[in-house]
Amino acid sequence: MKRRVVTLLIAASAALAVSGCGGSKEEAKPTAAPTATEAAVTETEAPEETVSADKTVSGDKEKTAASGNTAENKKKKKAKKKKAQETAAATAAPELQPQEETEEEARAREEEEARLRAEEEAQRQAEAQRQAEEEAQRQAEAQRQAEEEARRQAEAQAAEQAVIDQQVPQDAVAPSAEEQKAIAQSYVGRSMDELIGAIGNPSGGETREPSCNGPGYDVICRYSGFDVLVYEDESGYRVVNEIQ
Repeated sequence: MKRRVVTLLIAASAALAVSGCGGSKEEAKPTAAPTATEAAVTETEAPEETVSADKTVSGDKEKTAASGNTAENKKKKKAKKKKAQETAAATAAPELQPQEETEEEARAREEEEARLRAEEEAQRQAEAQRQAEEEAQRQAEAQRQAEEEARRQAEAQAAEQAVIDQQVPQDAVAPSAEEQKAIAQSYVGRSMDELIGAIGNPSGGETREPSCNGPGYDVICRYSGFDVLVYEDESGYRVVNEIQ
């Protein structure tokens, strides 16, 4: 089709050229038909023009396609980026939304808190009881040790007195109660051991109790007809305070 159009254009151009150049009124000679060589040339040249036109159209199409591809790529990238953001937001841990506590849940929570408070109070009371028992045990142990010390001292004094008694002559006559009391009066402020050495051990025994005048003990030694009041310090030394 394009070759036919080109051929017609060439024929028209030739006719116009002949009519323009002829100044006479002679009728224009009919246009000669193109020879085989001209037709071949025409047929040869036509495809080049067609190819050139095709290239132009093809280039425009490629540019249009490239522009379209660029816009399409931008759209695809934008859509891909948006999808990635939506995916990241969907996979992120959702924030915990506070939920309203039901009446049953509130009652259960209050019961649990009350139970925990009761357990803590029971533990405190048990700890206080344990500490009180430990304190009682410490006090009992201290009392036992004090009694043990008193017993050892009493045994030591008894052993000393036994030695003293062995040194007294068997034929010695024991003084009377009045004489013993008078002798005891002379030992006030002196050692009880010295008094025992003079008149012997208390015939009625003795009693000991914590002293109100110091950290030691108040001791009452009972003789026949009188009592000797003695103060015993922490080291075991005993001094005669009074004769009653």
